[in-house]
Amino acid sequence: MRYLLDTCILLYMVNKTGEMSDDVEAIVNDYGNQLYMSAASVRELSGAWHKYERMRKRFPVFQTVLDLLRDLFSVETLYPQHEHYNTFSHLEWNLGEDHRDTTDILIIAHAITERLTLISSDRKFKFYENQGLSFVYNKKPKSNS
Repeated sequence: MRYLLDTCILLYMVNKTGEMSDDVEAIVNDYGNQLYMSAASVRELSGAWHKYERMRKRFPVFQTVLDLLRDLFSVETLYPQHEHYNTFSHLEWNLGEDHRDTTDILIIAHAITERLTLISSDRKFKFYENQGLSFVYNKKPKSNS
């Protein structure tokens, strides 16, 4: 299957935080699945890469977070095209839950347009299923501490 990973899932993969559910962990680790990320996530991750020095220290061989994700996890980057922005412009936003994050909406539009199943820990994404989004919610495991 083909999956688009939200930025939070990509961060969980890089940091190995244990914040992925067993179901999502199985999807990510199944080599039969094709994993994608939106260029919008790359922008978000690049900010995190520079903000959190510890990420760069843990993976010094990689110049950028994009290099890390491509090499370690075989995640392919998808770049927005006209048709993605067209989907974006026609989406009804989840204003009932005050979901106004344009990066999230672009990632959702990317998934809908490319017919990818989006994996995220953001419950607000469920709203977009009636607009064509195939969605897997990552319910974070409870901490043992």
